[in-house]
Amino acid sequence: MIGKPLGKANRRQVRKIAKAVNKEGRRTAQDFASMFSGQMSGGQAMVLVGGSKPARGKRAMRTGRRLVWRYRRQLAPILGIVLTWLAGAVIAGRPDATRSVLVIAPIAAGLLWWAGRRWLHLDRVAERLYAVVSLLAAAGWLAVAAGYGVGRPMPAVLWLGGVAVAFPWWWHHRIRGVQVVADSSVVEIFNERVGASGYALPGAKLTDVASIKNGWAGVIKLPPGKLATQNAISATEMVMSAYDAEPGSLVIEPTASGRASEARLMVLSQNPLHDTLPWPGPGEFDPATGIAPIGIYADGEPALYRFYQPGSGAVHDLIAGAIGSGKSRLVDELLAYERASGLIVSWVIDPQRGQSLPDWMDNVPWSARDLEEGMRMIRAVHRVMLTRNAYFATMSWTDDKGRKRRGKAHFDPTPDIPLLSVTIEEAHQLLRLEQARELVEDIAKMSRKCGVRLRLIVQVPLLDQLGGSTTIRDSLASGNVIVFRTANPLSGQVAFNGTIPVDPHRLPRTFPNGQPTGGMGYLLGASSRPAPMRTHYVDDPFQWATHGTPVQLDNLSVMAAGPDYATRADRKTAFDDFAAVVDAFNDLTDPAAVAAVMNRTAGTTDALNTTDNATGGGTAADVVLQVLTERGEEMKKGEIAQAVNRVSGHSLRTVGDALAKLITDGRVRQSGHGRYILTDPDTTEEDTAA
Repeated sequence: MIGKPLGKANRRQVRKIAKAVNKEGRRTAQDFASMFSGQMSGGQAMVLVGGSKPARGKRAMRTGRRLVWRYRRQLAPILGIVLTWLAGAVIAGRPDATRSVLVIAPIAAGLLWWAGRRWLHLDRVAERLYAVVSLLAAAGWLAVAAGYGVGRPMPAVLWLGGVAVAFPWWWHHRIRGVQVVADSSVVEIFNERVGASGYALPGAKLTDVASIKNGWAGVIKLPPGKLATQNAISATEMVMSAYDAEPGSLVIEPTASGRASEARLMVLSQNPLHDTLPWPGPGEFDPATGIAPIGIYADGEPALYRFYQPGSGAVHDLIAGAIGSGKSRLVDELLAYERASGLIVSWVIDPQRGQSLPDWMDNVPWSARDLEEGMRMIRAVHRVMLTRNAYFATMSWTDDKGRKRRGKAHFDPTPDIPLLSVTIEEAHQLLRLEQARELVEDIAKMSRKCGVRLRLIVQVPLLDQLGGSTTIRDSLASGNVIVFRTANPLSGQVAFNGTIPVDPHRLPRTFPNGQPTGGMGYLLGASSRPAPMRTHYVDDPFQWATHGTPVQLDNLSVMAAGPDYATRADRKTAFDDFAAVVDAFNDLTDPAAVAAVMNRTAGTTDALNTTDNATGGGTAADVVLQVLTERGEEMKKGEIAQAVNRVSGHSLRTVGDALAKLITDGRVRQSGHGRYILTDPDTTEEDTAA
């Protein structure tokens, strides 16, 4: 048989031998082909062995599913037309056809509303109108089909009318900016300026070049054992120079296979990150996964953020970036998602008197505008965490197999027990306080399984911005980490713990057109790519801060939060009074008006500083007593103030008022000029007075 063409009978005999040999595992298809060299290729042997047809079938199915998912928005109107025709075919000729239309129309309206939450911005008048027109058109066709039937010309009417109604949808979701790639030119540039000896990636080759939206992409094949994916990513700037690409328009990242000898190269002729990206609305949040898009990458793929992990629990945040990089505007988007979710309660601490997030301070259940109120809140969060831990550790529940169990090791948010999300702006200010740092460490370590999450916002994700705590940094780095442009070249390595090899310090301040790059950064979260993304921009955060009805905190957590939570509105009055004074004296060119505002500012500060502090020790006087007791000897006023400020955040003025009160009460005495010591319990009143 060797040396002769294979006839039909011989092919049958070869197939039998191949199957027997392959079954015993002694030969591969390629080995078998070599036994019949000159008569059979490796591909023919694979067919005989029976290994390629199923593989081709699976590939075809995967490709089909991928295409359907990729073009799901373009296919949505066609699905709607088909479903409308099927509904008409079901009800046509029935005696109760009109009644059926009246039943189907509300169901269709409900489905349209659900689809609208995911794909339409139904808060916009134009899109609401489009949704109503689409529904009325389908209901009208069904009403006619109910009496006339679905025979000719009804299918033609449906398709012509459906295409007309769908045209605005297709235009809105059209595929933009696809261009043909000159394979030879981009490969030639790579070979000459990147892969040649002495250049950035010597020995590397560019393969599989193909067009993508707004540009092209290819696979960099690296010489095994000499270069790896990380080397290619590190060479991004040199490759950008080779292609004369603009910042953010060229991305090198790992391939989908994760092979260390490959990297994906993407070059964009039009970078969508240069344009302001309007927030699509809260309907993009998926409560089943806890994931929402917060922006897009340069290739149009969504940048995904995770609020919680189903079957696990809360996911913490660390958001960092220089002044003007887009941190607060991202927080606007995240708080808007939380308010509309129906599953998340938001508390906010902003030590800058609420200036970073002005639209939210009056529109979340609890906000803190200074460190003292922030300490109250953190202490309350800690109590909520411990109470929930005890509750979930002992609760009875039924698992998905119908078994009765006691104690739950994970948290899934529900409207009855929602996720508590605590946002701390300028977190470095709060974490300077020793007790605040200790409480935040406990919360970061222990709150995931009971549904409490932290969102810390700093300028640079270094230890000194996180209270010097590696515990806080490591706990938050395991969740969502978003880093915008920073002023420190170490920020990427520290924030991402080496997971994403990027340098946010290198992000430009402006785009080539002169526009600022606010919102551009890197994300480690539900999607983690070493490629720059840009967050959405919430055009009117006040609308979303006052839109809808947020979920309420559960009674168990309200009770655990205690008096600090119950009396939060009373303490907020001081700020509201000050705001009223500012409104009354808008003309700050008038010296009398300026003096009135300054006097009112001092009065407001005094009123706030003399309230009970939130350290767990009671009033400022209690903290002073605690400091003097621990020292056990006389202390200078400055030493006392420094120690009290480190623990509770009280100002020098507050410490001075507290010392005066303690002297009046006979609990502290002056031992010298500017020196204080605890009063000896056996000291007489005369001695104390002296």
